[in-house]
This record gives sequence, C-alpha cells and structure tokens, in this order.
Amino acid sequence: MIALMVEDSALVRGRLIPMLAAFSGVRVVACAESSRDALAWLRDNRCDLVLLDLSLHGGSGIGLLDALEHAPDVVGAVPRRIVLTNHASDAVRRHCEALGAAVFDKSIELDELFEFLRRGHCTVH
Repeated sequence: MIALMVEDSALVRGRLIPMLAAFSGVRVVACAESSRDALAWLRDNRCDLVLLDLSLHGGSGIGLLDALEHAPDVVGAVPRRIVLTNHASDAVRRHCEALGAAVFDKSIELDELFEFLRRGHCTVH
C-alpha cells in the first residue's frame, strides 16, 4: 500500500515512515507539510492512503479531510484516510470519523495502527 504522509514535523516523519514499512507494509512515497501541499500533490499523483496530522503549519488537517470527503473532484479518486494525532479526544475522533478517517493517537496507539493497517481496515466507511 502506498501512502502520502501529511506531517509538518521532520522528527515524527523520520520516526514513523520506517516503522510503517516494517510493521504494516505501508510505503510512504511522498510527504507534505500542509493541507495545501497535500492537495497539490494529490491533484497530480495517486496513493492508496493519506496519513495526516491535525496540527499543521498554516492550518489544520481537518480542512484536508473535509476537502477529500466533500469535494473528491479536487483530487479524483479519494484515498483512504488515517489521522495520526496527539489530540485524539472522543470529540476529535467522532469529527474525523464523520469525515471518513480512522483516528489513532500517535503517542500511544501505534501498535493498534499497525494492526489496523495489516488487516486492511484503512477507513471507517
């Protein structure tokens, strides 16, 4: 499974990308640091999965989720979405799930994320 990672922290990207490949077979082929950069990449490229943080430079990952859920013509085929955040409250989870994304707390739920990916359940729909 190929993925776009939308994460503005180089430290987090450097930690997660090799772990995703090793524990779930996900291959991150591109990274974006903002929703705008992610949408621009998705206009010209395809992937199976978008892994995104909610806190990004110059905005929020919620805007990207909204664009992917409600305006799929912007990017063509809509990839599966997984939110990786440090702010996985019940309200955040419900909101992201309503926008078609599964949610994992990247500080404490990585094992659950890898198992979710290995089982092929990459979206809440």
